[in-house]
Amino acid sequence: MSLRRQILLVFSVLWFTLGGWGMVSATAIAAPSGHAHHSPADPTVPAVFAFNEEAERWFNQGLDRVYLKDYEGAIDAFSKSLSAASDYRVYLERGKVYAHLGRWTQAITDYTQALSLSAVDDFYVHFLRGQAWEAVGDFKSAIADYTESIRIYPSDGLGYTRRGAVYAKTGQLLLAHRDFKAAIEQNAGRSEAYVERGNLRLMLGNAAGALADYRIAIKLFTASGHTEDAQAVQQKIEQLQLGA
Repeated sequence: MSLRRQILLVFSVLWFTLGGWGMVSATAIAAPSGHAHHSPADPTVPAVFAFNEEAERWFNQGLDRVYLKDYEGAIDAFSKSLSAASDYRVYLERGKVYAHLGRWTQAITDYTQALSLSAVDDFYVHFLRGQAWEAVGDFKSAIADYTESIRIYPSDGLGYTRRGAVYAKTGQLLLAHRDFKAAIEQNAGRSEAYVERGNLRLMLGNAAGALADYRIAIKLFTASGHTEDAQAVQQKIEQLQLGA
């Protein structure tokens, strides 16, 4: 694969995975820090479709379409790539496009195909499929995928954060608190965990604890350059103070 294609793939992955920390985000796809799953942009991995030029050509066109925000064009190109040769990376990229468009059922199907074809038990794809299950309201399946993500790679903390959020949604508050605590213990810089724990504390009537967590989250979001997320949490604080 050419250097240009590798760079373009990195842009594609970053664009989709850094789009937001909550399920209400347009992309709803956050990349766990330290993500270790094998990527075509990794120089230690052989070029995608080394023996199928047609599949690689369509795959690269799909990446071009993603970069240009032509998502339907990207889906069409990825689909043609898969018609020429089946590969987990293409299912993963097409699944992320479907997720970005809110077509969650199709995203789940593609993530499932990606997992079936992956050479490793990929925590990242389990996490993405967990988000898709969460989006369609299948919380049992979401918890199962987040649990797999945690089992494979617990030290990131994002799997604990999202599973805790689902526990909170389903009224399992002790389990939610346990997961937020674990997320922060595993990764003290996991800003999303502080937001979710703040939400839980607010739900339980602990406004002071919620404010403390929100303020930590703002510092972390700001330090990492996620200013929009920091502003969203600041609005939570202002609303909370107005209601006090």
